[in-house]
Amino acid sequence: LVKIDVAALPAAGRPSNFSGAVGEYSFEVSLSDTVVSADESATLTVDVSGIGNLKLFELPTPEVPSSIEAYDPKYSERISANSRGLQGSRQNEYLLIPRFNGSYKIPEMTFSYFDTRKGEYVQLESPEFTLRVSGGDDAPGGSAGGGGVSARGREGVDYLNEDILFIKTDAGHAVNTKGQFRTSWTRWIVYVLG
Repeated sequence: LVKIDVAALPAAGRPSNFSGAVGEYSFEVSLSDTVVSADESATLTVDVSGIGNLKLFELPTPEVPSSIEAYDPKYSERISANSRGLQGSRQNEYLLIPRFNGSYKIPEMTFSYFDTRKGEYVQLESPEFTLRVSGGDDAPGGSAGGGGVSARGREGVDYLNEDILFIKTDAGHAVNTKGQFRTSWTRWIVYVLG
């Protein structure tokens, strides 16, 4: 019979953004490009690696300016088990597509975990990134941080990467289904002879 004592995590010093990570971790955030043209993409990668309860916490989420379209992240993981527990990494890749000229700040991100060797909470921070965009329209209202696709109107965008089209929003012309053929003698003659 093996007896295991499980100690509760201390409440003192617990960061507000703590999501349950316990172990020893490193935290890295990177931006594939810092200078792009409007409607070109950049990739923001959020990576947590180390040893501990890798599958039991949430990865930090970036704050992206409203003038940049951020798509749902592409998730990947490389995790293996060994004598010390789970070891490996988890990663989210965010596809970012800016629509307007300007410089956009992507604020620093923080990842918190409880370090089992030190017996205390640790906070790791990423740097702040600046994405510079040129070759497109100026943001509505003249500010780089405001606006977004909704201010420009989706109808004004014909193609995205030349394979995605927006749905037509007006009804157009409907076909009149109550024509004269339905009640004409010609219809009855065709029906009887057929």
